[in-house]
Amino acid sequence: NFHSFIASLESVRLASLSQEEWKSVLMNAYNAFAIKVILGNPCQYSPQGACLGPIASIGDIGGSQGAVWNMPVGRIGGETYTLQHIEDLLRNPPAPFQSDPRLHACITCA
Repeated sequence: NFHSFIASLESVRLASLSQEEWKSVLMNAYNAFAIKVILGNPCQYSPQGACLGPIASIGDIGGSQGAVWNMPVGRIGGETYTLQHIEDLLRNPPAPFQSDPRLHACITCA
């Protein structure tokens, strides 16, 4: 189930994965963390804290437009990640892995 998948990421050791496994874990983690953040923040709030209605985009989360990308969203292998950190890793992977511009189409960018 979804919550079990999120919890399982804590034990993943990215350094021990092949390039294909590494990309797969990060793409799936990114999408799962994005869904988790949306589910946990369904409302746009007034300055007084009242729910004004549903968010229109994930970008509405975090208080200011775009703040969500740099919020801590989950843990992979004992390290806390933001959506931006995962996206940056996928765009510029560590050696010996190669960049693949197609990966950006595989992550939610709502």
